[in-house]
Amino acid sequence: MDSWRVRLRGGDVGQVMSAEDDYAEAERLVSRAIENNATRLSLNELTDLETLPDTISRISTLEELELGGTRITDVERIKHLPRLKTLRLNGSPVANAKPLFETPGLETLNLSGTQVEQIPNFRKSQKPSGLLNLSLADTPLWDVTQLQFLLSLETLNLSNTEVEDIGSLRALYNLQALDLTGSKVSDLRAIAKVKFDRVGGERRRGLHFAGTPAAISTPELAELSRIEDDAERTAETLAYLKTLPPWPKTWERGQAMAGANAEPDLPKQQPAPVEVVIHDDRIGLSAAHHAADSAVELRARQGWTALQDFLDDLEDQRPRIGNSMPRLAKALDRLAAALGEDYDNVNAIALGTHGDRVIRQSAEAREVLMEEDAADVEAFAASLALLLERFPEWLAYKADAVSAIPTVEETEALAQEVEQALGDLDEEPFVSPDVTLAMEDIMAFAQEAPDDPVAAKGLRASAANVISAMGAMALTGARWMRNQGLDLARMSVEETKQAIAKSVGAAVSVTAVGYFTLKAAEFAGLASRMATEWPWLAPLLRALGITI
Repeated sequence: MDSWRVRLRGGDVGQVMSAEDDYAEAERLVSRAIENNATRLSLNELTDLETLPDTISRISTLEELELGGTRITDVERIKHLPRLKTLRLNGSPVANAKPLFETPGLETLNLSGTQVEQIPNFRKSQKPSGLLNLSLADTPLWDVTQLQFLLSLETLNLSNTEVEDIGSLRALYNLQALDLTGSKVSDLRAIAKVKFDRVGGERRRGLHFAGTPAAISTPELAELSRIEDDAERTAETLAYLKTLPPWPKTWERGQAMAGANAEPDLPKQQPAPVEVVIHDDRIGLSAAHHAADSAVELRARQGWTALQDFLDDLEDQRPRIGNSMPRLAKALDRLAAALGEDYDNVNAIALGTHGDRVIRQSAEAREVLMEEDAADVEAFAASLALLLERFPEWLAYKADAVSAIPTVEETEALAQEVEQALGDLDEEPFVSPDVTLAMEDIMAFAQEAPDDPVAAKGLRASAANVISAMGAMALTGARWMRNQGLDLARMSVEETKQAIAKSVGAAVSVTAVGYFTLKAAEFAGLASRMATEWPWLAPLLRALGITI
């Protein structure tokens, strides 16, 4: 009874379904997905489905496809789904996975329980550079050499496979979860330098190797494999592996975790529209820094004065601009605030950033404003562009911004996450209102113009400055709490909140700990997204007792 089986469907007990019936049902579901612009399609219940309908490649909106438990073997059509991010084929008889690794944009691929034995040669095919999660558990896989080219991988499941040699995995520096449980791996030294630096939380993370020859044959590894806490097991195992040749480091059980919550070195303030300083237990905007060359500074000072005059000349038009072009009016307001009343307090990068925003908005003036007002705005924008050339700090910053431009999607996603993390700072006593207002403007600019390199860099640099200063405040608060006998690493979120509520009157910096605790999920998300640019954030969160 190869293509027939008794199965329940739609409440009809004992209805006999065939591969042909499942194919017809798949065609119906695919057709409906096309009509509805579906982002998810599940064919899991079609356990006799052997072939995918040709029309599946027409679901241009599809992001998630479930084919687990089907009899699909030919997956060639899947690689033509342009937006597919998640694909699950677990428990299917697929053996040739090459088309799947040629699927652009794929982030999660589950091939557990399939018949895959080898990974395709990526030097002969287009590798999925964005693949983050790959499961090959319970497969006859034995050769993982080609996995070394999947540099974005964060989670890799090789449990219960035939894999013996993992030497190629040393290149996967982004790995946060590696499951080798029940595999045939006998030597773990190749992964001793993989950092696993974001291990923790509720998901299965870190290094798992119970039941491997490596764990069975080595008493130390056998003991380490039984540690329940992911972070502790991973840290202690990596420390032990580094005592083996060729690494001559000594190892003592518990030593690796002893420094796991050590305070990180936070970065110094970098050039940005928002630069801050801690003074009297409060984060405020920092003083300006100007060119050391007196002639250059004189030109900048003259430019600042001219900008004040030009902005004053627009005073009569400002109400009309506000009615017709509210974004331009807001940009002019922020430019005026950046100019301030005193040249010595001007942040040239903030001035340039908001000036750049005004210039960008002014390009639409001719289409919206009355002719005379539009001419005045265009003249102001032209003068503004010339006068900003007098500020060397701004020119250097802008040149750096255009040298490495993130994608629009990256900037939009980061702006949203920064807003979620910092959106409630206006209620906190350890941050001055001018900082929260300045960050609101920078976030708004990034959301308004995610394709603008100045907006993108301003968001990244300003957020890093503010969060690192908040971190410095929080570390001070954490030290105060430890002096009171409170161990943040062993306290739950609720216990931490209760302790902070009792401590606020004693130290303002403790409220910074409270803010990080309240926004733990948001900051953990930022630590993951910005792991390369902000490598200090994850250690900071761990030092504050926040699991990521």
